[in-house]
Amino acid sequence: VPLNCAALQRDLAESELFGHEKGAFTGAERRHIGKFEYAIGGTLFLDEISDMPLAAQAKVLRVLEQKEFTRVGGNQLVETNARIVSATNHDLAAQVELREFREDLRFRLSQYTIHIPALRERREDIPEIAVHLVRTACAELGKGPMGISQGALDSLSERDWAANNVRELKNTIVGAAIRCTGDTIQAHDLGYETYDSGEEIPEYKEARQRVLSQFQRRYFSHLLRASGGNAVAAAARAGIARKTLYEILKKLDIDPD
Repeated sequence: VPLNCAALQRDLAESELFGHEKGAFTGAERRHIGKFEYAIGGTLFLDEISDMPLAAQAKVLRVLEQKEFTRVGGNQLVETNARIVSATNHDLAAQVELREFREDLRFRLSQYTIHIPALRERREDIPEIAVHLVRTACAELGKGPMGISQGALDSLSERDWAANNVRELKNTIVGAAIRCTGDTIQAHDLGYETYDSGEEIPEYKEARQRVLSQFQRRYFSHLLRASGGNAVAAAARAGIARKTLYEILKKLDIDPD
């Protein structure tokens, strides 16, 4: 059972994690089962754990220690045997120093840690990852099977990945799949800004924003079409909060309807 902690709203985090009873608060018209309860007998994946609100961190720590919880507005204890797997691209030790993450929770989550090096530290893996991401992007976008040229793979392998992770690579591949008009992604489909020798080169921030805006417009327009115009479904598909989606659409002047 996956949960993107970065998308948790502070006032609804406890309900999302542990569920709530009917009448627990305004708008709670029926019992809601939380992620911990759904994960009983299985695994709960807490992605972006570093972005979980502090108040929710305290309650998660208690569940990890006591193996039980109560739904919001309820008094019945629910036992859980869910296995917890978490992930973050932040330094939790540094966040503990900044009082943005609980030290006791960090210890509980660090019983077994797997460090995944940044893409720039394992460039030899990029072609294989890219080929896989092309397949998944085509499936998500509803497009037919695509290949990716050696030139595009070389470009991806040589690129200095600023975000240092696969998510940036995935976004690049998705954008390329949207732009590609054939059955093979070429280097020019990757969305990198290029200039002729006699053309004036803009400042870095301007060039970066230009490419980002082009990608966002194509990506979110296609996302809304693929989601049937349903903003809730589109936000879930993109792995972002609905509020964030609306803010991006407003900035891009895209009508969600």
